Amino acid sequence: MQNAGSTGARPYVGARRRALLGATIGNVLEWYDFTLYAFFASYIARQFFPSSNPTAQLLQAFVVYGLGYLARPVGAVVIGAFADTRGRKPAMLLTFSLMAAGTLIIVLTPPAASIGTFATTLILVARLIQGFSSGGEAGGSAAFLIEHARPDRRASTAALVQMGMAGANVLGTLAATAVTYSFNQAALESWAWRLPFALGLLIVPVGLYLRQNLDETDEFKQIMLQRQRQTDRVSPLASLFRDDLGPVAMAFSVTILWTATLGVLVLYFPTYSQARLGFSAGSAYAASLLGNVVVLVTAWLGGRCADRVGQRAVLLVSACASICLVYPALLWLSTHRTLETLLAVQFVFGALTGSYCGVAASTLLELFPAHNRSTGVSIGYNMAVVIFGGFSPAILTWLGSFAGLLAPAFYVMTAAALSLLAVLRLPAGSLAEVRASPAPGMAPQRESARPL
Repeated sequence: MQNAGSTGARPYVGARRRALLGATIGNVLEWYDFTLYAFFASYIARQFFPSSNPTAQLLQAFVVYGLGYLARPVGAVVIGAFADTRGRKPAMLLTFSLMAAGTLIIVLTPPAASIGTFATTLILVARLIQGFSSGGEAGGSAAFLIEHARPDRRASTAALVQMGMAGANVLGTLAATAVTYSFNQAALESWAWRLPFALGLLIVPVGLYLRQNLDETDEFKQIMLQRQRQTDRVSPLASLFRDDLGPVAMAFSVTILWTATLGVLVLYFPTYSQARLGFSAGSAYAASLLGNVVVLVTAWLGGRCADRVGQRAVLLVSACASICLVYPALLWLSTHRTLETLLAVQFVFGALTGSYCGVAASTLLELFPAHNRSTGVSIGYNMAVVIFGGFSPAILTWLGSFAGLLAPAFYVMTAAALSLLAVLRLPAGSLAEVRASPAPGMAPQRESARPL
Protein backbone atom coordinates (compact mmCIF):
# COMPACT_ATOMS: atom_id res chain seq x y z
CA MET A 1 0.00 0.00 0.00
CA GLN A 2 1.45 3.40 -0.97
CA ASN A 3 1.87 6.10 1.58
CA ALA A 4 0.88 9.69 0.96
CA GLY A 5 4.39 10.84 0.34
CA SER A 6 5.06 8.33 -2.39
CA THR A 7 1.84 9.18 -4.25
CA GLY A 8 2.87 12.78 -4.66
CA ALA A 9 6.49 12.01 -5.40
CA ARG A 10 5.98 9.59 -8.29
CA PRO A 11 4.42 12.05 -10.79
CA TYR A 12 7.20 14.49 -10.02
CA VAL A 13 9.88 11.83 -10.55
CA GLY A 14 8.19 10.81 -13.82
CA ALA A 15 8.07 14.44 -14.99
CA ARG A 16 11.74 14.87 -14.18
CA ARG A 17 12.68 11.75 -16.12
CA ARG A 18 10.70 12.94 -19.14
CA ALA A 19 12.45 16.29 -18.88
CA LEU A 20 15.89 14.66 -18.80
CA LEU A 21 15.05 12.41 -21.74
CA GLY A 22 13.58 15.30 -23.72
CA ALA A 23 16.69 17.41 -23.15
CA THR A 24 19.14 14.61 -23.99
CA ILE A 25 17.48 13.40 -27.20
CA GLY A 26 18.67 16.49 -29.09
CA ASN A 27 22.31 15.72 -28.27
CA VAL A 28 21.79 12.18 -29.51
CA LEU A 29 20.44 13.31 -32.90
CA GLU A 30 23.15 15.98 -33.24
CA TRP A 31 26.12 13.70 -32.66
CA TYR A 32 24.55 10.75 -34.47
CA ASP A 33 24.54 12.84 -37.65
CA PHE A 34 28.08 14.09 -37.06
CA THR A 35 29.30 10.51 -36.63
CA LEU A 36 27.52 9.27 -39.75
CA TYR A 37 28.88 12.10 -41.90
CA ALA A 38 32.43 11.19 -40.84
CA PHE A 39 31.84 7.46 -41.48
CA PHE A 40 30.28 7.98 -44.94
CA ALA A 41 32.41 10.94 -46.02
CA SER A 42 33.85 9.04 -48.99
CA TYR A 43 30.37 8.15 -50.32
CA ILE A 44 29.11 11.70 -49.73
CA ALA A 45 32.17 13.03 -51.57
CA ARG A 46 31.49 10.92 -54.66
CA GLN A 47 27.76 11.72 -54.65
CA PHE A 48 27.83 15.49 -54.18
CA PHE A 49 31.30 16.82 -55.01
CA PRO A 50 32.02 16.10 -58.69
CA SER A 51 35.72 15.89 -59.47
CA SER A 52 38.07 13.61 -61.34
CA ASN A 53 40.39 13.62 -58.33
CA PRO A 54 39.17 11.40 -55.45
CA THR A 55 41.39 13.23 -52.94
CA ALA A 56 39.91 16.57 -53.98
CA GLN A 57 36.41 15.12 -53.61
CA LEU A 58 37.08 13.92 -50.07
CA LEU A 59 38.75 17.20 -49.14
CA GLN A 60 35.70 19.16 -50.31
CA ALA A 61 33.41 16.89 -48.29
CA PHE A 62 35.47 17.51 -45.15
CA VAL A 63 35.63 21.26 -45.81
CA VAL A 64 31.82 21.34 -45.86
CA TYR A 65 31.85 19.21 -42.69
CA GLY A 66 34.13 21.77 -41.05
CA LEU A 67 31.99 24.70 -42.16
CA GLY A 68 29.26 23.29 -39.95
CA TYR A 69 31.52 24.08 -37.00
CA LEU A 70 31.89 27.70 -38.12
CA ALA A 71 28.12 28.13 -37.90
CA ARG A 72 28.10 27.02 -34.26
CA PRO A 73 29.13 30.36 -32.68
CA VAL A 74 26.38 32.13 -34.64
CA GLY A 75 23.84 29.65 -33.31
CA ALA A 76 25.33 30.04 -29.84
CA VAL A 77 24.67 33.79 -29.83
CA VAL A 78 21.27 33.76 -31.54
CA ILE A 79 19.66 30.66 -30.00
CA GLY A 80 21.46 31.06 -26.65
CA ALA A 81 19.97 34.55 -26.23
CA PHE A 82 16.59 33.20 -27.39
CA ALA A 83 16.72 30.51 -24.68
CA ASP A 84 17.58 33.07 -22.00
CA THR A 85 14.83 35.42 -23.18
CA ARG A 86 11.95 33.20 -24.31
CA GLY A 87 12.68 30.01 -22.41
CA ARG A 88 14.58 26.71 -22.56
CA LYS A 89 11.63 24.77 -23.99
CA PRO A 90 11.00 26.87 -27.16
CA ALA A 91 14.74 27.01 -27.81
CA MET A 92 15.04 23.22 -27.59
CA LEU A 93 12.08 22.79 -29.94
CA LEU A 94 13.75 25.13 -32.41
CA THR A 95 17.16 23.43 -32.34
CA PHE A 96 15.68 19.94 -32.63
CA SER A 97 13.54 20.96 -35.61
CA LEU A 98 16.53 22.54 -37.35
CA MET A 99 18.69 19.47 -36.79
CA ALA A 100 15.95 17.26 -38.23
CA ALA A 101 15.64 19.58 -41.25
CA GLY A 102 19.38 19.34 -41.93
CA THR A 103 19.29 15.56 -41.76
CA LEU A 104 16.26 15.41 -44.06
CA ILE A 105 18.08 17.50 -46.68
CA ILE A 106 21.01 15.06 -46.65
CA VAL A 107 18.65 12.09 -47.03
CA LEU A 108 16.64 13.56 -49.91
CA THR A 109 19.20 15.53 -51.95
CA PRO A 110 19.73 13.94 -55.39
CA PRO A 111 23.35 13.32 -56.44
CA ALA A 112 25.33 15.86 -58.42
CA ALA A 113 25.00 13.61 -61.48
CA SER A 114 21.28 14.49 -61.49
CA ILE A 115 21.12 18.16 -60.48
CA GLY A 116 24.71 19.36 -60.81
CA THR A 117 26.35 21.70 -58.32
CA PHE A 118 22.97 22.48 -56.73
CA ALA A 119 23.45 19.18 -54.88
CA THR A 120 26.70 20.51 -53.40
CA THR A 121 24.91 23.69 -52.32
CA LEU A 122 22.14 21.73 -50.60
CA ILE A 123 24.63 19.64 -48.61
CA LEU A 124 26.42 22.83 -47.56
CA VAL A 125 23.09 24.34 -46.45
CA ALA A 126 22.30 21.17 -44.49
CA ARG A 127 25.63 21.31 -42.65
CA LEU A 128 25.23 25.03 -41.88
CA ILE A 129 21.73 24.43 -40.49
CA GLN A 130 23.02 21.58 -38.33
CA GLY A 131 25.97 23.63 -37.11
CA PHE A 132 23.76 26.61 -36.31
CA SER A 133 21.29 24.45 -34.36
CA SER A 134 24.09 22.60 -32.56
CA GLY A 135 25.52 25.89 -31.37
CA GLY A 136 22.28 26.70 -29.58
CA GLU A 137 21.51 23.15 -28.46
CA ALA A 138 24.62 22.96 -26.28
CA GLY A 139 23.61 25.77 -23.93
CA GLY A 140 19.82 25.47 -24.03
CA SER A 141 19.45 21.76 -23.35
CA ALA A 142 22.30 21.75 -20.82
CA ALA A 143 20.74 24.65 -18.91
CA PHE A 144 17.40 22.83 -18.96
CA LEU A 145 19.04 19.69 -17.58
CA ILE A 146 20.78 21.31 -14.65
CA GLU A 147 17.79 23.46 -13.73
CA HIS A 148 15.64 20.31 -13.50
CA ALA A 149 18.24 18.38 -11.51
CA ARG A 150 18.08 17.53 -7.83
CA PRO A 151 20.44 19.80 -5.85
CA ASP A 152 22.65 16.82 -4.93
CA ARG A 153 22.70 15.42 -8.50
CA ARG A 154 23.49 18.47 -10.63
CA ALA A 155 26.88 17.26 -11.88
CA SER A 156 25.71 13.72 -12.71
CA THR A 157 22.58 15.09 -14.38
CA ALA A 158 24.61 17.50 -16.52
CA ALA A 159 26.80 14.52 -17.46
CA LEU A 160 23.86 13.39 -19.60
CA VAL A 161 25.11 15.93 -22.18
CA GLN A 162 28.29 13.92 -22.70
CA MET A 163 26.52 10.59 -22.27
CA GLY A 164 24.14 11.55 -25.07
CA MET A 165 27.12 12.32 -27.32
CA ALA A 166 28.77 8.99 -26.53
CA GLY A 167 25.51 7.08 -26.95
CA ALA A 168 24.99 8.74 -30.34
CA ASN A 169 28.49 7.72 -31.41
CA VAL A 170 27.72 4.13 -30.40
CA LEU A 171 24.46 4.16 -32.37
CA GLY A 172 26.17 5.78 -35.36
CA THR A 173 28.95 3.18 -35.33
CA LEU A 174 26.45 0.31 -35.11
CA ALA A 175 24.25 1.73 -37.88
CA ALA A 176 27.21 2.37 -40.18
CA THR A 177 28.64 -1.10 -39.54
CA ALA A 178 25.28 -2.80 -40.11
CA VAL A 179 24.70 -1.02 -43.42
CA THR A 180 28.27 -1.63 -44.59
CA TYR A 181 27.97 -5.39 -44.00
CA SER A 182 24.38 -5.67 -45.31
CA PHE A 183 24.80 -4.15 -48.78
CA ASN A 184 27.28 -4.56 -51.59
CA GLN A 185 29.53 -1.75 -52.72
CA ALA A 186 27.30 -0.72 -55.63
CA ALA A 187 24.27 -0.31 -53.37
CA LEU A 188 26.32 1.63 -50.82
CA GLU A 189 27.60 3.99 -53.48
CA SER A 190 24.12 4.53 -54.91
CA TRP A 191 21.66 4.79 -52.01
CA ALA A 192 22.32 2.51 -49.02
CA TRP A 193 24.64 5.01 -47.28
CA ARG A 194 21.54 7.22 -46.77
CA LEU A 195 19.73 4.57 -44.70
CA PRO A 196 21.40 5.35 -41.32
CA PHE A 197 20.56 9.05 -41.76
CA ALA A 198 16.94 8.14 -42.55
CA LEU A 199 16.90 5.86 -39.50
CA GLY A 200 17.91 8.83 -37.35
CA LEU A 201 14.82 10.69 -38.53
CA LEU A 202 12.63 8.06 -36.85
CA ILE A 203 13.36 9.60 -33.43
CA VAL A 204 12.26 13.06 -34.60
CA PRO A 205 8.52 12.61 -33.82
CA VAL A 206 9.43 11.21 -30.40
CA GLY A 207 11.81 14.07 -29.72
CA LEU A 208 9.34 16.73 -30.80
CA TYR A 209 6.59 15.14 -28.69
CA LEU A 210 8.81 15.01 -25.61
CA ARG A 211 10.04 18.57 -25.99
CA GLN A 212 6.58 19.94 -26.79
CA ASN A 213 5.23 18.49 -23.53
CA LEU A 214 8.05 19.62 -21.25
CA ASP A 215 7.47 22.08 -18.41
CA GLU A 216 9.67 25.16 -18.28
CA THR A 217 12.17 25.08 -15.42
CA ASP A 218 11.23 26.73 -12.10
CA GLU A 219 14.49 28.65 -12.13
CA PHE A 220 13.69 30.24 -15.49
CA LYS A 221 10.11 31.00 -14.37
CA GLN A 222 11.57 32.97 -11.47
CA ILE A 223 13.75 34.91 -13.89
CA MET A 224 10.70 35.78 -16.00
CA LEU A 225 8.80 37.02 -12.93
CA GLN A 226 11.79 39.08 -11.96
CA ARG A 227 11.96 40.63 -15.42
CA GLN A 228 8.29 41.57 -15.32
CA ARG A 229 8.88 43.62 -12.18
CA GLN A 230 11.79 45.54 -13.68
CA THR A 231 11.64 48.56 -15.95
CA ASP A 232 15.36 48.73 -16.78
CA ARG A 233 15.87 45.46 -18.65
CA VAL A 234 19.16 44.31 -20.15
CA SER A 235 19.37 41.58 -22.79
CA PRO A 236 21.15 38.33 -21.84
CA LEU A 237 23.92 39.07 -24.36
CA ALA A 238 24.45 42.60 -23.02
CA SER A 239 24.53 41.40 -19.40
CA LEU A 240 26.98 38.67 -20.39
CA PHE A 241 29.47 41.13 -21.91
CA ARG A 242 28.93 43.59 -19.07
CA ASP A 243 29.23 41.26 -16.09
CA ASP A 244 30.37 37.77 -17.10
CA LEU A 245 33.30 37.93 -19.52
CA GLY A 246 35.42 36.23 -16.85
CA PRO A 247 33.17 33.15 -16.75
CA VAL A 248 33.03 33.10 -20.58
CA ALA A 249 36.84 32.95 -20.67
CA MET A 250 36.77 30.25 -17.99
CA ALA A 251 34.17 28.24 -19.94
CA PHE A 252 36.30 28.55 -23.08
CA SER A 253 39.42 27.34 -21.23
CA VAL A 254 37.71 24.40 -19.52
CA THR A 255 36.23 23.29 -22.87
CA ILE A 256 39.64 23.11 -24.58
CA LEU A 257 40.43 19.68 -23.13
CA TRP A 258 36.78 18.60 -23.45
CA THR A 259 36.77 19.10 -27.21
CA ALA A 260 40.36 17.86 -27.65
CA THR A 261 39.85 14.52 -25.92
CA LEU A 262 36.49 13.94 -27.56
CA GLY A 263 37.64 15.04 -31.02
CA VAL A 264 41.08 13.40 -31.03
CA LEU A 265 40.96 10.39 -28.70
CA VAL A 266 37.45 9.25 -29.68
CA LEU A 267 36.17 10.69 -32.98
CA TYR A 268 39.49 11.05 -34.88
CA PHE A 269 41.11 7.91 -33.52
CA PRO A 270 39.42 5.33 -35.82
CA THR A 271 40.73 7.25 -38.86
CA TYR A 272 44.18 7.64 -37.25
CA SER A 273 44.46 3.96 -36.34
CA GLN A 274 43.68 2.95 -39.94
CA ALA A 275 45.61 5.59 -41.86
CA ARG A 276 48.69 5.89 -39.63
CA LEU A 277 48.92 2.59 -37.78
CA GLY A 278 47.62 0.17 -40.43
CA PHE A 279 44.68 -1.35 -38.56
CA SER A 280 41.72 -2.70 -40.51
CA ALA A 281 38.41 -0.85 -40.56
CA GLY A 282 36.80 -3.63 -38.52
CA SER A 283 39.43 -3.37 -35.77
CA ALA A 284 39.23 0.42 -35.72
CA TYR A 285 35.42 0.42 -35.47
CA ALA A 286 35.42 -2.25 -32.75
CA ALA A 287 37.88 -0.19 -30.69
CA SER A 288 35.82 2.95 -31.32
CA LEU A 289 32.69 1.18 -30.11
CA LEU A 290 34.47 0.10 -26.92
CA GLY A 291 35.86 3.61 -26.38
CA ASN A 292 32.43 5.23 -26.66
CA VAL A 293 30.87 2.73 -24.26
CA VAL A 294 33.63 3.56 -21.76
CA VAL A 295 32.95 7.29 -22.27
CA LEU A 296 29.27 6.67 -21.58
CA VAL A 297 30.01 4.93 -18.26
CA THR A 298 32.85 7.13 -17.01
CA ALA A 299 30.97 10.36 -17.80
CA TRP A 300 28.25 9.29 -15.36
CA LEU A 301 30.80 8.08 -12.79
CA GLY A 302 32.70 11.36 -13.07
CA GLY A 303 29.49 13.30 -12.53
CA ARG A 304 28.64 11.24 -9.44
CA CYS A 305 32.10 11.85 -8.02
CA ALA A 306 31.73 15.59 -8.71
CA ASP A 307 28.42 15.59 -6.82
CA ARG A 308 30.33 14.33 -3.78
CA VAL A 309 33.69 16.14 -3.90
CA GLY A 310 33.10 19.02 -6.31
CA GLN A 311 33.93 19.58 -9.97
CA ARG A 312 37.41 21.00 -9.42
CA ALA A 313 38.85 17.84 -7.82
CA VAL A 314 37.60 15.52 -10.58
CA LEU A 315 38.70 17.86 -13.38
CA LEU A 316 42.17 18.20 -11.84
CA VAL A 317 42.66 14.44 -11.64
CA SER A 318 41.37 13.92 -15.19
CA ALA A 319 43.49 16.71 -16.71
CA CYS A 320 46.64 15.50 -14.94
CA ALA A 321 45.93 11.91 -16.01
CA SER A 322 45.63 13.08 -19.63
CA ILE A 323 49.02 14.79 -19.42
CA CYS A 324 50.64 11.69 -17.91
CA LEU A 325 48.96 8.80 -19.77
CA VAL A 326 48.23 9.80 -23.37
CA TYR A 327 51.86 9.86 -24.55
CA PRO A 328 52.95 6.47 -23.12
CA ALA A 329 49.67 4.85 -24.26
CA LEU A 330 50.10 6.06 -27.84
CA LEU A 331 53.80 5.16 -27.82
CA TRP A 332 52.90 1.63 -26.66
CA LEU A 333 50.32 1.30 -29.43
CA SER A 334 52.70 2.57 -32.11
CA THR A 335 55.28 -0.09 -31.16
CA HIS A 336 52.84 -2.95 -30.43
CA ARG A 337 50.22 -2.83 -33.19
CA THR A 338 47.91 -5.60 -32.09
CA LEU A 339 44.13 -5.59 -31.69
CA GLU A 340 44.51 -6.24 -27.96
CA THR A 341 46.73 -3.20 -27.55
CA LEU A 342 44.38 -1.06 -29.63
CA LEU A 343 41.41 -2.08 -27.47
CA ALA A 344 43.34 -1.42 -24.26
CA VAL A 345 44.50 2.02 -25.43
CA GLN A 346 41.01 2.96 -26.63
CA PHE A 347 39.68 1.89 -23.22
CA VAL A 348 42.14 4.24 -21.50
CA PHE A 349 41.34 7.07 -23.90
CA GLY A 350 37.62 6.55 -23.35
CA ALA A 351 38.07 6.73 -19.58
CA LEU A 352 40.15 9.92 -19.83
CA THR A 353 37.56 11.49 -22.11
CA GLY A 354 34.48 10.50 -20.11
CA SER A 355 35.84 11.42 -16.67
CA TYR A 356 36.70 14.96 -17.81
CA CYS A 357 33.87 15.66 -20.24
CA GLY A 358 31.17 14.35 -17.95
CA VAL A 359 32.14 16.89 -15.29
CA ALA A 360 32.98 19.77 -17.63
CA ALA A 361 29.31 20.18 -18.59
CA SER A 362 28.13 21.01 -15.05
CA THR A 363 31.20 23.19 -14.52
CA LEU A 364 30.29 25.44 -17.44
CA LEU A 365 26.65 25.64 -16.37
CA GLU A 366 27.47 26.61 -12.79
CA LEU A 367 29.72 29.45 -13.93
CA PHE A 368 26.73 31.55 -15.04
CA PRO A 369 23.55 32.87 -13.41
CA ALA A 370 20.26 31.61 -14.83
CA HIS A 371 19.37 34.81 -16.71
CA ASN A 372 22.28 34.44 -19.17
CA ARG A 373 23.32 30.82 -18.57
CA SER A 374 22.37 29.47 -21.99
CA THR A 375 24.08 32.35 -23.81
CA GLY A 376 27.25 32.15 -21.73
CA VAL A 377 27.64 28.40 -21.98
CA SER A 378 26.85 28.37 -25.71
CA ILE A 379 29.42 31.06 -26.55
CA GLY A 380 32.25 29.81 -24.32
CA TYR A 381 31.78 26.18 -25.33
CA ASN A 382 31.32 26.70 -29.07
CA MET A 383 34.25 29.07 -29.52
CA ALA A 384 36.54 26.39 -28.07
CA VAL A 385 34.90 23.69 -30.18
CA VAL A 386 35.45 25.69 -33.38
CA ILE A 387 39.14 26.35 -32.68
CA PHE A 388 40.23 23.12 -31.00
CA GLY A 389 37.67 20.76 -32.57
CA GLY A 390 36.88 22.05 -36.03
CA PHE A 391 40.52 22.82 -36.83
CA SER A 392 42.03 19.80 -35.06
CA PRO A 393 42.54 17.77 -38.30
CA ALA A 394 44.55 20.64 -39.80
CA ILE A 395 46.54 21.13 -36.59
CA LEU A 396 47.25 17.39 -36.32
CA THR A 397 48.37 17.29 -39.94
CA TRP A 398 50.81 20.12 -39.25
CA LEU A 399 52.04 18.50 -36.03
CA GLY A 400 52.46 15.18 -37.80
CA SER A 401 55.02 16.70 -40.17
CA PHE A 402 57.59 16.81 -37.35
CA ALA A 403 56.00 14.90 -34.43
CA GLY A 404 55.14 11.81 -36.48
CA LEU A 405 52.83 9.18 -35.04
CA LEU A 406 52.76 10.84 -31.61
CA ALA A 407 51.23 14.12 -32.85
CA PRO A 408 47.80 13.37 -31.27
CA ALA A 409 49.48 12.88 -27.89
CA PHE A 410 51.22 16.26 -28.02
CA TYR A 411 47.98 17.93 -29.09
CA VAL A 412 45.96 16.47 -26.20
CA MET A 413 48.73 17.13 -23.67
CA THR A 414 48.88 20.79 -24.72
CA ALA A 415 45.10 21.07 -24.45
CA ALA A 416 45.22 19.43 -21.01
CA ALA A 417 47.85 21.88 -19.80
CA LEU A 418 45.79 24.88 -20.99
CA SER A 419 42.61 23.60 -19.35
CA LEU A 420 44.51 22.67 -16.18
CA LEU A 421 45.53 26.32 -15.73
CA ALA A 422 41.85 27.27 -15.80
CA VAL A 423 40.72 24.42 -13.55
CA LEU A 424 43.24 25.48 -10.90
CA ARG A 425 41.36 28.79 -10.65
CA LEU A 426 38.06 27.11 -9.87
CA PRO A 427 36.96 27.05 -6.22
CA ALA A 428 37.00 23.78 -4.32
CA GLY A 429 33.72 22.03 -3.62
CA SER A 430 30.48 22.32 -5.56
CA LEU A 431 30.32 25.39 -7.78
CA ALA A 432 26.62 25.75 -7.01
CA GLU A 433 27.45 26.15 -3.30
CA VAL A 434 30.29 28.65 -3.73
CA ARG A 435 28.88 30.85 -6.49
CA ALA A 436 28.63 33.78 -4.09
CA SER A 437 32.40 33.52 -3.47
CA PRO A 438 33.90 33.14 -6.96
CA ALA A 439 37.47 32.34 -7.84
CA PRO A 440 39.85 35.20 -8.74
CA GLY A 441 39.06 36.66 -12.14
CA MET A 442 35.45 35.50 -12.10
CA ALA A 443 32.61 37.99 -11.74
CA PRO A 444 30.37 37.61 -8.66
CA GLN A 445 27.26 35.57 -9.42
CA ARG A 446 24.48 37.58 -7.70
CA GLU A 447 21.20 36.85 -9.41
CA SER A 448 19.18 39.55 -7.71
CA ALA A 449 21.76 42.31 -7.98
CA ARG A 450 21.52 42.79 -11.73
CA PRO A 451 18.80 44.21 -13.92
CA LEU A 452 17.60 41.53 -16.31
